[in-house]
Amino acid sequence: MRGKQIRPQPKSTRSSTLTRRQCVDVVYTRALWRCERCGQPVRERGCDGHVNERVPRSRGGDPRDPGNCELVCHHCHFGGPSGAHAPTKERQSTRSTGFGD
Repeated sequence: MRGKQIRPQPKSTRSSTLTRRQCVDVVYTRALWRCERCGQPVRERGCDGHVNERVPRSRGGDPRDPGNCELVCHHCHFGGPSGAHAPTKERQSTRSTGFGD
């Protein structure tokens, strides 16, 4: 699904009726406990595997919508320039160091 633009939805139009736990269960089952980016097996929830929102909550993404979530391994979630938490121009311009900024 890389390269596909997902447009944020206003919070008022979110329609998911699942709880976050149910959404996480659906995502793990859909992905067959494998990272949806690199295909590596994920052994433990929250340790090796992370359910990442493609459109973040701050941009109107629904964290309880399995269509907005993907299972990623620790490396894909945090590592390298293509990771979900990799520095981007937008994040760098809005990020505060917390030291009097």
